[in-house]
Amino acid sequence: MQYPKGHYVLTDNNGTPYQLSGQANTLTKHVGQQVEITGTPGVRTVGTTIQGGASSTKEQQVFKVKSVKHIADTCTSAGH
Repeated sequence: MQYPKGHYVLTDNNGTPYQLSGQANTLTKHVGQQVEITGTPGVRTVGTTIQGGASSTKEQQVFKVKSVKHIADTCTSAGH
């Protein structure tokens, strides 16, 4: 899944990706690390309609970040 520059994605242990919102300054230093994040989960509807095509949307998991706790300097891929 591709996200615009400056957006962060957290993948949980089940392999589910969540686009993170909020706390961008805090998240920058934790890219590639294992972290514990507290906040509020939600779903955002994203339009995926191609010009001239039928209207379509998809749901995207999002997580509004309240705090970030460092766990380890590296993380393992989800499911490993």
